[in-house]
Amino acid sequence: AVIAALESRKFGYCLIGVNASLSTQAACSTSWPRFHCINEGTGEGSGHTITLPLSAAWTYTIGDEIWSSPTIDAVSGRLFIANGLGAGGVDVNMYILNPDTGALIQSCPMGGGSVSTPAISNNKVFVGGGTAVYAFNALDCSTGPLWTVPTGGTIWSSPLVYGGTVFIGSNDSKIFALNENTGAPVWGPITVAGIADASTPAGDIGNIYFPGGATIYALNALTGA
Repeated sequence: AVIAALESRKFGYCLIGVNASLSTQAACSTSWPRFHCINEGTGEGSGHTITLPLSAAWTYTIGDEIWSSPTIDAVSGRLFIANGLGAGGVDVNMYILNPDTGALIQSCPMGGGSVSTPAISNNKVFVGGGTAVYAFNALDCSTGPLWTVPTGGTIWSSPLVYGGTVFIGSNDSKIFALNENTGAPVWGPITVAGIADASTPAGDIGNIYFPGGATIYALNALTGA
């Protein structure tokens, strides 16, 4: 199934799985582990073949608006998506669904609503929710987060996991680099010129790239320099 999150103001708080024919030639044909799939941020899924017309395979309704995008992990066979803004604290969870049936596997409580798209690495899933970064066990989140790192502002950014480090921005104009396993800072956080909350970093050849305000930053992934 191809998964599409539909905007709630038009379609209600609903996630839809769409029947389609997909080839398996591309690197992102079975897993889609982060926003725009690969670390370079191209969103490229060459080799996919979609047969029209599309038809809905399933729907799953949650209690708040969906502003996040789904990610798919072929290793665990699961789909991950965070809820929307969590207005009034109605629904502040990340959901784990079966991508073929839409059946709920687990919901993972967070401290705030999210527009962040989860990123998956080494059986862990990372996502921004409210004013914190969360790491969950991708196979079982029933015991709560593996770690949580508070930030000084809300997070609209989606995480990049690159070289064992989780990179993410928040609207206190800071870029965070956190150890994938512990959440401990690898460097920073670094203050940038302008809000850094809505952009998702890209990584390549030892650097990460991140807009802040009207400036694009190229930072060494190991040192933040």
